[in-house]
Formats: sequence, C-alpha cells, structure tokens
Amino acid sequence: MYEKCTYFLNGANALNGSVSFVNMTSETKQKAIRQVSGNVKDQSVKMIYFDIDGTLREENAEVSEKTRYAIRECKRQGILTCICTGRNTGSIQKDVQELQMDGTISGGGTRILYRGKELSRKEYSDKWLKEVRILTEKQQAGLVLETQKNVYMDQKAAEIYQQLFKEKTKNCTEEEREKIKRKNRYLYKDNMEAYDSNQEKAHKICIVGTEAVINRIKEEIENRCEIVQMIPFGKDYLLECLPEGCNKGNAVRYLNQKLEIEKSESMSFGDGENDEELLLATGTGVAMENGSAELKKIADSICGTVQEDGIYKELVNRKIIKERQEMVKRKWWQEEVIYQIYPRSFCDSNGDGIGDLKGITSKLDYLKDLGVTMLWICPCYQSPMDDNGYDISDYMKIAEEFGTMEDMDELISEGKKRNIKIILDLVINHTSDEHPWFQEALKNPESKYHDYYIFKSGKKEINNWRSVFGGNVWEKIPGRDEYYFHAFGKKQPDLNWENPEVRKELYQMVNWWLDKGIAGFRIDAITFIKKDLTWEDREADGADGLAKCTKASRNQPGIGTFLNELKENTFQRHDCVTVAEAPGVPYEELEEFIGEQGYFSMIFDFRYADLDIASGSEWFKRIPWTVKDLNQKVMASQRALQKCGWGANFIENHDQPRATSKYLKEYQNNSDAVKALAAMYFFLRGTPFIYQGQELGMVNFERHGIEEFNDISSIDQYHRSIEEGLTEKEALHIVNLRSRDNTRTPFPWTNEQYGGFSNVKPWLGMTEEYPKINAEDQIGHDGSIYQFYKEMIAFRQKGEYRDCLIFGDIEPLQSSDNVIAYRRFTKEESIECWINLSSETVEENVVVEKKELIWQNSDRKEKEFNIKENKLVLKPFQAVLLKEIKEEK
Repeated sequence: MYEKCTYFLNGANALNGSVSFVNMTSETKQKAIRQVSGNVKDQSVKMIYFDIDGTLREENAEVSEKTRYAIRECKRQGILTCICTGRNTGSIQKDVQELQMDGTISGGGTRILYRGKELSRKEYSDKWLKEVRILTEKQQAGLVLETQKNVYMDQKAAEIYQQLFKEKTKNCTEEEREKIKRKNRYLYKDNMEAYDSNQEKAHKICIVGTEAVINRIKEEIENRCEIVQMIPFGKDYLLECLPEGCNKGNAVRYLNQKLEIEKSESMSFGDGENDEELLLATGTGVAMENGSAELKKIADSICGTVQEDGIYKELVNRKIIKERQEMVKRKWWQEEVIYQIYPRSFCDSNGDGIGDLKGITSKLDYLKDLGVTMLWICPCYQSPMDDNGYDISDYMKIAEEFGTMEDMDELISEGKKRNIKIILDLVINHTSDEHPWFQEALKNPESKYHDYYIFKSGKKEINNWRSVFGGNVWEKIPGRDEYYFHAFGKKQPDLNWENPEVRKELYQMVNWWLDKGIAGFRIDAITFIKKDLTWEDREADGADGLAKCTKASRNQPGIGTFLNELKENTFQRHDCVTVAEAPGVPYEELEEFIGEQGYFSMIFDFRYADLDIASGSEWFKRIPWTVKDLNQKVMASQRALQKCGWGANFIENHDQPRATSKYLKEYQNNSDAVKALAAMYFFLRGTPFIYQGQELGMVNFERHGIEEFNDISSIDQYHRSIEEGLTEKEALHIVNLRSRDNTRTPFPWTNEQYGGFSNVKPWLGMTEEYPKINAEDQIGHDGSIYQFYKEMIAFRQKGEYRDCLIFGDIEPLQSSDNVIAYRRFTKEESIECWINLSSETVEENVVVEKKELIWQNSDRKEKEFNIKENKLVLKPFQAVLLKEIKEEK
C-alpha cells in the first residue's frame, strides 16, 4: 500500500542505520538517535545544515546580509553547507539558491543533492496516493501533493491556503501580497487534475481540515508513512506526511555518511517541529528563538531570531566565523568622483595632433572647476600603439608622444595641489610583442623569457579559440613549428601567469608606480590571466569555425590564487584604490572580488552597458531593448554589488559608444534627456565615473567608410559581420553605432577647427571638425549640460544629503515601464530618485504627502513637483529626488 523508504548507512539494518520517528516522543527520539550515532565529541565543524523558512529567512524578507556573510565565511573556511528544507527543490527561493550551498536536502528529506548530483530520491507509489485521495475526499479534507518541481492542490486545500494567506497579509496591499507570493514561489490554486504520475512523482502530501478530521486521517495512515508534523493552520490543522522512514534527520545522517563526516562534526539550525530530527541528527543542534517550544527543549542551544541575525551571532559566538566588519565602515575612495581621460584625445600641448601629459596638466583647473576628485588616465606607457597603448613595450617608461616621466611627475604633483588624485591603467594580462621580454623569447627559445609567455609547439593552431579582436588566438612564429597565445590582438601576446617569475616582475613594477605617488589602478582585462590549461577545442559559434576564447580564457577556476597573491604583494601594502575591469564574473562570485577580503576595491559591471549587444566581443550582433530592460539590469547590478561591496558606476568609457546616442537614440540632442540619463546613474550606490566629453553631452559620429576607423576592434567587427551575412552598408551602420572610436575622438574645447584640441589635423577625425558641442560654449552658462554636471557633482559631494547619496543603501522602487526609480537610505534619511526616460508625461503611484522635492534636472529655478490625485506626475525626461519627511516624535 506504500513505497517503503529507508536510508542505508554502511549496509546497516533499520535499527543501526535508519530511524523512523512515527509516534515517538521527543525523549525517545533523542535516545534512538544517540544509539545510532554515538556521543557528541568536541571536534571542528565540517558541515552545517540550515532550514529555510523561519531560519534562514522569513517569507516577507530575503536572507539578511549578515546571514549571507556567515554562510560565505563558512564556505571560505572550507566548512560545507547544506539546505535542509521541507520545500520541494523547485520552490526554493532565488535568494536562497544564490547562497550556492554545497548540498540540498529538500522535500523534508525525500531528495538529497550534493554539488548538483542527485544522491537519493524517495517518492510515493501511485497506489498509495490513490488511497489517500479517496480518504481525504471521504473526510472532506483538502489535499496537497508536492513533487520536486511543482505543488498540486485540490479545491478544498486551495481555498484554505488562500484564506490563511490573506489573513497573514491583511495589512499588506495587493501589490505587496503578489510580491510575497513571487518571492516565496507560492501558487495557491485548484490544479490537482494536472498532476500526472507518468511525468513526475509526489514525494510529500499535506492534508488540511478541521482538527477532528485531521486526527481521524492521522489514525488511519500514521503506521504507513512518516508523520512530519501536525500543526495549527489558521482555523484548521495541517498534517504533513512523507514516505515511511523519510525525514530530515535520516537524510542528514545519510549525507554525513556519504561524505565521511562524523555526527560530532556537523551542526544544524531550525525553527519548526519538523526540524526536531534535523537537530538531533547533528552534533550541535541550534533552535531559533522564534522556533517552536518542542524544538527548543531538545536543542543544544538557542540563538536569536531571523530578524536578529541569530545564525550569524551564533556562529560568531562559537568562534566558527569572525565578526563581520560593518559595510558602513567608510573608505576614502567611496567619496571620489572619477574622470576618465583618453590621453591621445584630451589636449595636444605641442602641436603634433596627439594629446599628451602636459595637455592634461594644462586642463587641471577645468577639471577642478567641474568638481572631479580623481583622474583615471588610460595607458601612457611606452608602446607601438597597435591598440592605442594597451600593448605595452615598457611599463616604466612614458610613450614619447605623451611626454616624459618628468611630465608624469609634474601631473601627479599639480594634481595634488588641486586635491585631484591620479590612477593609471594597469595592463598585465599581456604586453606588446615589442616588449624586450617577448623579443628575447623569440630570439632564444631556451631563455627564461620564453616561459614568460604561452608558447606551444605544433604544425597548426593548437585549438579553435577566437581572439577578442578576431582570428585564431594562436599566432605562428616565423621559421618554427611553434605558436604563441594572444587573447586580444596578435601584437598583444598573453603573459604566462603560471610562471611565478612573471608574477614577481609584475609586482615589482606595480609597487614602483604606487611608490611614485599615484592613488591606484584601473586593472585591465584582469579576468583573462587564468586559462583552461587543457587547451581543448570548444564548440564553434561563428561562420569562421572558431569559438570565443572567453569560454576558456576568462575567469577560469584557480584565478583567485593569482588575484589574491597580486593583492597581497602590491595593493594591500598601500592605501590605494583598485578598480577591476572583470567581465565574466558571476554575481554569486562578487564577494571574492570586492568583498571585505576581496581582491579589489570595486568592479565595473558591464551587463547594463552591453544590453544592446550579444557580448562585448560580438557587438555586431544587435539586441533590441527597452527602458524596462535597462532598469532591470541596473537594479540587478546594484543589488548584487550591495550584497558584497562597492561598484564603479558608469555609462561611458573608451570601449563604449557615447551614452547619449546609445541609450537616448533619437533624443540624443535633447538636453533634458541627457540630464535625466546622467542623474539615473550618478545617484546609484557606488563611485561615479565620468568619461571625457560626457559632461558636454557629446554624441556619436557618422563615418562613411571603414577606412576612416582607427579602432582595431571596429575593423574586426566590420569584417566579421560581413562574413556572418551582413551587407557592407549594414556592417558600416553597426560599426558606426558601436565603434570604440566614438568616444576616442579629440575633445572639443572650442568651436574652432579641430575644436581647440590641436592646431593641426588630429590623429583621429573629430566627431565634428567645427564642434557645435564644445566646452567653451557651456562653461558658466546656466542650463548647459556642463553646468548641470558641475551642480550635480556638488550636490552629491558637498550637499546637505551627501552621506545618504554616497554611503546610503539602495533598493529599487516599483515604476512604470519607462521610469527608473530607486531609494537611497540610511537610518536617518530616505531619498527617492525618480527618472522618466521617455518623451511622454507619466504618472507614478507615490505617497507624496510626506515627500519634499530636494533636487531635479529642470533648468527652471522654481521647484516642479506635480501631484495629481496622490500620484507623482513626471514630465518628459524629468528627474526628481524626493526626501521622505519623518514625523516628529
């Protein structure tokens, strides 16, 4: 009549290996478990089990940051972690999944997973379920069947669940109720007829009804299944049942045995009666303060509630993890406003058509007036300039076209006089093929420098990986059956980070620059330093028969060892800032990169910057997008960064087109639209970056032939898109939209020919030869985009609300499709940011009575704060910041 379920440990019988707790008292259960597993010993903890609801989190709130930290710290120390829940696998909440625990015991112990592999699954037979359905119908009780992916209810059960949910959320709005349902994956509807045992099997049944009905049903079935719990359920009662022998405790013992973990080496946290077996099956069982009275009686200790971060405090008190240093601990670089300079295109001081270091120094007063506090200067090291300086031939010399080392020293010194710090680009994944190391490696394969790079012998390319700039990653050495690896251009051979001598040389160079007085580095392409050393082919993804090398040479397992060593030998020795260009890092790994013990200070997230293309290396593949898509990506990014550390916020850089053209499209010249876009990103949590010319509202150019482009990537994308089937006209259009040259054109200081950048034809064609958009026409002019940026920077840096806007937390707000809205808040203040990125007037549901307008992007002096029937009315491309007015106590 039922399918028997037992777990076997070392081939033991039911007494020694499997325990069924049907009809046992708590004292009997404890005695039985002690007989099976032996006495608790004081040993180090190797595994911790966590119930979800009421333990890890509450249904109306996600896992707290301190609890996340506690689990991350356990994993960092090599302690295994495992979810142990009554939920089926498919209903485990997203925020719990993001914890990436090693194991999952779901369905109350009916399914056991370890690192993605299923170890055990127990389910009910069709015959048994048929009998239960007949019984519940006869007793007029509600029935719920759970499979590993779905929940099925009959009409009676659905009605009871819906009513109880309404009672529990009676103080919530309908919108809030729906949010709770989505977060907890609740689905209360009559869908029992959809259950098909040929497709999936039920592993758990829940029966709901009056106390008398449930007691009668319990008497009929309790000797044929595992009664997990019988608990009050609103006006009714709920009976939760599993296949015989299945419970959390037996599942824990089974997994511990598989992993060769002693009972004394395991620990558990729970809150409900269905967690009794869980706590008794581990060496240390901890009950939550909000837990049931029965559970607290058998627990080894009781910790605080979920809201009190009980798990975190218990693990700290037991010295299993270290106390978390609060995120509110402020770092100097969080307060910066960073301005990126592309030196070839900023200011030409000597009339050769190329920008230089003295040109930057001459414009420091302009930058001081704007309000920026730090400059990020793209590579100015000695280089043949195949990739405009990202191919370095000498890390400790300045490229002749940019000036001298004395010019660099002067720039650093003059910057300090104006309280402007300098950071440089650090390019250590690769060098130029003209670097002395590589030249010596070519000349003498027996020299030590041959192992500074990645060489492989062969008659043909080693594999089918495609470089970021196109073509195979392997370039043949003339006259030898040997190839070298380059993830980027063929004149940019990758350094061999597996060689400790290479790393030591790089660390010495990094410290040399920091000792000179720079404030830190933006680190280029750093996730490329670790490769898949199998060098195996990957499945082709293009017409050229090649596969993107990012699949095998970016963010590979083991990279953390290199990055931690880099930090310990360089950055950690100086009070510097490090900003990582680290594409390919999953959000769940951000803690390793920017957490309290992370490798870097902050990180660029490119997900929202690249929402219009397939990937950063295949931007000829266009993707349509909406403001709603942008909103979702920006907010997902902010939430992920906030969980772990600090972000570097940007809308433009030297590898992107102009933000005005990309995000605003036909409204790129609309002043209000440009300002709204700026406000959208500038008040996000993190350090804001401004790219040169962005503060003027510069737009993309339009080139008429591929020969007008300088960018190596643009030229590659043009030819690849034709190879993939586009016409020359279509290919040119796409390159115009996305070319990196768009942001690399010379800076327009005036409306004269060549924009005052130089008195001769520049190295790269201007966006406009006689620029309509230029600095001279905007500086000091009310309503100009420059003036707007200046005032916005001052509002963040020196305004009344600086603490909230710089250090405050962030959370997204519900908004209509073309509006991006979020809240910045501290314990003392709350500021809502509403940005309309459309050409239409919109109305937003905002409780406005207790809001004060503190900032807007309008040129008008009067404060525009339109209210209509308790709704916020936003004009086209309007951005407002609303402060919450707190009632005086």
